[in-house]
Amino acid sequence: MTITFDQWRSVHPAFDHKGLSQTYVDTGNVEGENRPVILLFHGYPTWSYDWVDVIGPLSVGHRIIAADWIGYGLSDKPSRHVRVDEQINRLVALLDHLGVEDFHLVAHDYGSTCAQEMLDRPDIAARTKTLTLMNGGVIFSAYKPTQTQKLLISPLGSLVSRFLSKDRIKTKLDALRDVGLLKAVLMTHPLPKIIKLDAFHGLAAQRIKLGFDP
Repeated sequence: MTITFDQWRSVHPAFDHKGLSQTYVDTGNVEGENRPVILLFHGYPTWSYDWVDVIGPLSVGHRIIAADWIGYGLSDKPSRHVRVDEQINRLVALLDHLGVEDFHLVAHDYGSTCAQEMLDRPDIAARTKTLTLMNGGVIFSAYKPTQTQKLLISPLGSLVSRFLSKDRIKTKLDALRDVGLLKAVLMTHPLPKIIKLDAFHGLAAQRIKLGFDP
């Protein structure tokens, strides 16, 4: 059964840390069982709802934790930039709050950059049992943002984001189907699902400012 966006919003608890509220999903935790933890890092510019199709199957035998980065999804969106190291400081505080000692880490896109920041800290790296990186840059300094991304992180970002209509987002994502290696995969497993696209656009339509972090 597919979880709708409204259902997803209703199950998000929030973790308040240093004046900002971070929403997250924590599921599969069974009292009395020491289940292995899978930590899911979402990418740019979406949120933990990206993982909605896999959280259910993964939570059979595992505890799954997926947070919205500050500036993204349902978490608070400060007017200032939020650095990667600050994201990880908050995430580690959340893990400590939840009593998580070690975990398997799965990261996508921007989340892969955040994952590398975690691994650069010996005390946190020691708690990481396995690592899976998807569609992320390994050399952060080599990243070249697009013109649209530059605008989104500028003072004009909130204005530019208003023009990210659902049709514009779909057009950009549909363009991936013409990229050689991805074409066959996307024809078999088309992305994104309409429900996810509607939910993503719904955040903006409800005047929840989308967060964009370099």
